[in-house]
Amino acid sequence: FRRLGETQDRKCDVRLVAATVRDLPAEVAAGRFREDLFYRLNVLNITVPPLRSRREDIPLLTDVFLARYNERLGTKITGLEPTAGKLLYEYAWPGNVRELENTIERAMVLSEHRTLRATDLPDRIREPADPIAAELARGDLSIKSTVKAVERILIQRALDATHGNRTRAAKLLKISH
Repeated sequence: FRRLGETQDRKCDVRLVAATVRDLPAEVAAGRFREDLFYRLNVLNITVPPLRSRREDIPLLTDVFLARYNERLGTKITGLEPTAGKLLYEYAWPGNVRELENTIERAMVLSEHRTLRATDLPDRIREPADPIAAELARGDLSIKSTVKAVERILIQRALDATHGNRTRAAKLLKISH
């Protein structure tokens, strides 16, 4: 390469890592991404599934973010209470790893304890607006476990609506007591 205004070539050894959420072959086919650039970039293609498809990474990532923000914020938060961990594990993470990182940072800033609690987490994680949609967003393809979870949600809603009266709840659900 040549620097602006120079007449001599220079050498450098670089590796470029690029990331996108777009389907680049489809973008090339549609004329929205340069084909020559695609082939220059596409030497080694690594597909990383979304966080909701690899929930086992959540505790590991959480530990990394706790260490990072303890150092940056000067805090000494040691981990998560089990309820908070369960909520993080069950959340669908539409914003992926970045959303998890921001959630941990926010919780650490707000927390007054040595461990993060469920109350330190944002409302969207503690109380999903639509628990059925949240259950479906988990990505579990098992009909049995998904139906079981949706049944549990609907039964709880009926019990809440009838103030715990199981007979009236069963009538609302149109099932036997």
